[in-house]
Amino acid sequence: MRRFRNQRRGGVQIRPDLRVEVVEERILPAAFVVANVNDSGAGSLRQAILDANATTGFDQIQFAVPGTGLHTIFLQSELPALTQPVLLDGWSQPGYVDAPLVSLNGRDAGAADGLTVAADTVTIRGLCIQAFSENGILINAVRNTTLQGNYIGTEGNGAVAAGNGQHGVLLAGATQTLIGVNNPVNSGREHNLISGNLGNGVTLIGSGAIGNTISGNLIGTTSAGQTPLGNLGHGIEFSGAGLNVVGGTGSGLGNVISGNLQDGIRIGQGSHDQVIQGNHVGTGKDGTTPLGNGENGLTVLGGSLQGGGVVYTIDVSGSVASAFSGTPVGDVNGDGRSNSILDAELAGFIRFTETLVQTPAGAATPISIVVFANRGAALDLNLSADGDQLAVRAAADADGNGISDVIDILRTILGGHSGVGGGTSFSNGLQAAADTLATLGTAQGQGNVVFVSDGFGGQAGSQIAALEAAGVKRIAFGMGSGSSLTELQAIDPNAIQVNSTDEFSNALVQLLGGGSTQTSMNVMIGGTSADPAM
Repeated sequence: MRRFRNQRRGGVQIRPDLRVEVVEERILPAAFVVANVNDSGAGSLRQAILDANATTGFDQIQFAVPGTGLHTIFLQSELPALTQPVLLDGWSQPGYVDAPLVSLNGRDAGAADGLTVAADTVTIRGLCIQAFSENGILINAVRNTTLQGNYIGTEGNGAVAAGNGQHGVLLAGATQTLIGVNNPVNSGREHNLISGNLGNGVTLIGSGAIGNTISGNLIGTTSAGQTPLGNLGHGIEFSGAGLNVVGGTGSGLGNVISGNLQDGIRIGQGSHDQVIQGNHVGTGKDGTTPLGNGENGLTVLGGSLQGGGVVYTIDVSGSVASAFSGTPVGDVNGDGRSNSILDAELAGFIRFTETLVQTPAGAATPISIVVFANRGAALDLNLSADGDQLAVRAAADADGNGISDVIDILRTILGGHSGVGGGTSFSNGLQAAADTLATLGTAQGQGNVVFVSDGFGGQAGSQIAALEAAGVKRIAFGMGSGSSLTELQAIDPNAIQVNSTDEFSNALVQLLGGGSTQTSMNVMIGGTSADPAM
């Protein structure tokens, strides 16, 4: 044992500097190792998932199966869902380069998804997931899932189909999911191959499926990207989902979506605000070899509206001065009150109009505005012209201020506007809407009334019957819990209550189907179909 003695230098006594350093406690992720291809028991994938689920915090499941080549785990039943944050790391199998060395085969598993994600912050990478009766990977309503480097629906060679019985990947209300490439430098390792499945390659379903990114993948081809190995449904389908990105402008971020039996990309009713950019749809990854999808390259289905124009029918009774929840919209109409029910109504119709004008068909749609309380009144939409202009195109800008005339008028609407009083009469509001459509000469089976109220408005049987007889589409919303859903559902059997500004504006935009879907820089063979329902 070394002894320190005091020392003197130049008459100064020096003592050694002995200190105790407090080391910060660090909790490292638990690592569970898959050491064999058994269905269960020690060293199995099933046991590793059970162990990871039994711990809190972020864990890792690593692979160290002895031997070279592809190792296949033939599962005898469905694996447990992933219920804790975890990295399920096929890249850790010794010898891994850019193709899976571990395969999960579900042919003997019965009714089963390959993997089910039921926790936030889960990463699955470097696995082959094949032959399950349900979906290859099911991602429930969770956040921050990452899928990279997986083969989903093929054999381990990436050239032969071994499809899952439904979709390759199903996002059921999931958000902030990354399927594919994050860093273009690693695109060879991070991209997924999603091919050969009996349903769609990727399906995003539900209004909660927002903020997801699908980038740099091969969907419907072999691993070489030049030969079809299609999914039997669509390459990617959106159903009620919004604000998602397919592809990207950077190198390696675009997907190859080709060879699928139906559409390359299908944006269904109720879906909105997707960004589709930089993809090869209907070609090989070289961008020139034809690998057409069976139907269209991109299909955008129309929403709930029919042709013949839209009448915004807005409750301006006294109660709309009350505060409303959700993202603040401010004082939309300049009446000195911010974030009122009326502000939320107007903000929703403004966003709807802004979305409408982004397509040629939508921009030409005739718009009328009716306000109602005790009485109903149609508004003049062009104050610079003689006489009352009961309808203008959604994109019309008569005063040249760069803002749609419809939006200009919406921003002027006050409580009790145009002398309609302070109570609420659904019958008078609907009558004013019906009279407007009749004055405009709307043809049988044409025209839409979008009706919104925060309260009780009484029965409107005769007006509803007249609109129905004329074939007018009726869509109704209740603003908050104080609205009468029973009375609104007499107008529109599918009427709903909305309880925030966001919910109302999103519901309006979803009436347009594809909404403001943006497409750019895509190489597309196989056609584009758009059904704006206008």
